Amino acid sequence: MKWFKENLTGELKPSLIIWSGDSVSHDLTHITKEKVIETLETLTQLITETFPDVPLVISIGNHDFEPANY
Repeated sequence: MKWFKENLTGELKPSLIIWSGDSVSHDLTHITKEKVIETLETLTQLITETFPDVPLVISIGNHDFEPANY
């Protein structure tokens, strides 16, 4: 995110961010509901803090909920 913030400025700054999902670990033996929530909250915070005024469109992947691959 530091690189994005430093390099995507001016006319390179995105007008829209599309987060394509499937962001949570694919290690299904160690993933928990709490870890899924923590991961998605952390990523959301990082993106919105880096680009606070840029719309964010999120697509939930098959590992972004618990149980995964449901």
